[in-house]
Amino acid sequence: MTADAYCITIEGELDDVAAAAFPDLHVERQRGATTLRTGLLDQAGLNGVLDRLRMIGAVLVALQRERSVSAG
Repeated sequence: MTADAYCITIEGELDDVAAAAFPDLHVERQRGATTLRTGLLDQAGLNGVLDRLRMIGAVLVALQRERSVSAG
């Protein structure tokens, strides 16, 4: 199994209420965009984060894998 860390950028700056939906992520707001940085996630974890973004109507600008760790 592989776990990866991700940097996800969405359009717009999340307010405090919307950012509270991501307590497990580092949220950085700047210049009309929000960047969320994850810890190590497997694919199910990444899909969970993307589902939460979809539920709040976020527009995905970029998704970048930052590092990878293989277990096993």
